Amino acid sequence: MSLCCFETARCLPCTAKVSGRVAQYISFAMSTTLHEYEREVADDRAQNDYWAQTRRSILESWVADINPNSILDIGCGSGYLADYLGSNSSFVAGIDIDETSISLAAERPNIDSALVGDATRLPYATDTFDCILLGDVIEHFEDPSPVIKESNRVLSQNGNLIISVPAFRWLWGPHDEHNNHADRYNLSRLSDLVADAGFVIDQHRYTNFFPLPAYFLIQRILRTGVPTSARGGHNKITEWVKQKLVSLERSINFPVGITLLVKCSRR
Repeated sequence: MSLCCFETARCLPCTAKVSGRVAQYISFAMSTTLHEYEREVADDRAQNDYWAQTRRSILESWVADINPNSILDIGCGSGYLADYLGSNSSFVAGIDIDETSISLAAERPNIDSALVGDATRLPYATDTFDCILLGDVIEHFEDPSPVIKESNRVLSQNGNLIISVPAFRWLWGPHDEHNNHADRYNLSRLSDLVADAGFVIDQHRYTNFFPLPAYFLIQRILRTGVPTSARGGHNKITEWVKQKLVSLERSINFPVGITLLVKCSRR
């Protein structure tokens, strides 16, 4: 029962009536605490998760090379990535279908606009953004073509589209089912998909190479459920090893990985 739904509420230990104003204050305090907790959880995963760190490492390098004045993160979630990557851009926007996520993104210091919206019908003018991110978005669509074509519409003439997706159909498993994925991609299939939307791939990287054997074992052979995040926590040795592996992931273009990233430009 939410206290804000009632003018009065009863305190169970003493059955004393609490005024509607006090009840609303308690409800507000509880919701504020929950809101902060959700942001902390999202930030913790973005900062400490091995998958997130390796992906962010490559994206950071690519965005720095592009040096965009404006960035749009489609499917921005809580906004951590857009906030992190957009620190040197004049205008950073995030859009997501989830209202709770957007409420978190709106509080980020480097995000200028956070909107609830549909990736197939973006509320922006043509040729607006220098860089657009589709970070683990299109795998949720049976047909992602409208999303990529809509991204082309709002991308500036010399802008870049960056996409990350789960790699390789032979890695399909419970993790994909749990996260409502419709597909996984290799470079050839993703190249055809973006070409149909008017893009050409300039750069590509497979990341999360080192966890691949364990991921394959869990997803394809054992099929024992969703893998937990690889975190270093407060173990200094584990954290040191993780950072060394992340550095190698950024330096070496591996032929396979759990995630595929591409940087595209208009044809």
